[in-house]
Amino acid sequence: NVFWMGRAPMIPGKQYKLKIGATKVATELASIESVLDASELETNHNKQQLDRHDVGEIILETHRPVAFDNRNDIEPTGRFVIVDDFEIAGAGVILEKVAETDSIFDRQIKQREFAWEAGEVSAAEREQRFNHKGKFIIVTGEPGSGRRNLAKKVEKHLFDQGFNTYYFGITNQFGDLDQHGAAGTIQRDRQIEILGELARIMTDAGLLFITILTDIDEFDLNKLRKLNEPNEVFVVSLGDPALGGAVIDVQLEPSPEIESAVEKVVEGLTSQQVFMDFSI
Repeated sequence: NVFWMGRAPMIPGKQYKLKIGATKVATELASIESVLDASELETNHNKQQLDRHDVGEIILETHRPVAFDNRNDIEPTGRFVIVDDFEIAGAGVILEKVAETDSIFDRQIKQREFAWEAGEVSAAEREQRFNHKGKFIIVTGEPGSGRRNLAKKVEKHLFDQGFNTYYFGITNQFGDLDQHGAAGTIQRDRQIEILGELARIMTDAGLLFITILTDIDEFDLNKLRKLNEPNEVFVVSLGDPALGGAVIDVQLEPSPEIESAVEKVVEGLTSQQVFMDFSI
């Protein structure tokens, strides 16, 4: 339940900031179940937005998982405020978690793919020309783990073998993705989404697109995998503890011996049949 105080109405498709205790996360209005007009005391089940002074039972979708409690269980973590344009525009209480179905994010990916305009060169033709599939290669680890050096060495090794590679320096555009302790911020989450969209383009062009990340978790990786579809993500972890149960393709110790590490990455790519010619 939310009481809307904003000057502008709350509408679907717009991003807001949800604050629960010390947690801040981006959120969107997924649906409106019912609206009580506080001035008229009438309930409307067909309203498409929350106007000022409306009380609505709504479903919010956050851009990443957030911890909360039902308001009847633990009140402080069952309350929230919504910020719109740097002002508190709404406040409410959490009734329950809604079973996850087709999310706004999933629908956006489907719409993107439906509208994707391809040229006259197929993915198979690119594979034949480049002698490899397009792949998004992520090297993750904490600062000082050697992830940047490894990513660049992998790029150079594969390039010298005649493959189309591109190392994307993450600080060129997305500084928060290379900062330790920045995980979970709204700006960082947005940068993850933009990086995933960029990877979709680069892998569609048939490139072995390589970059480094810090402090990513299983949720971040799953989002990047979805954003990069129909192409795949290959993850190299240098002892990154934040990944939890995420699927890792190559697990290495921090600051590995570089030649051996490059060889293991190439072996992992080969085992996934990324290369058309397996004699590299």
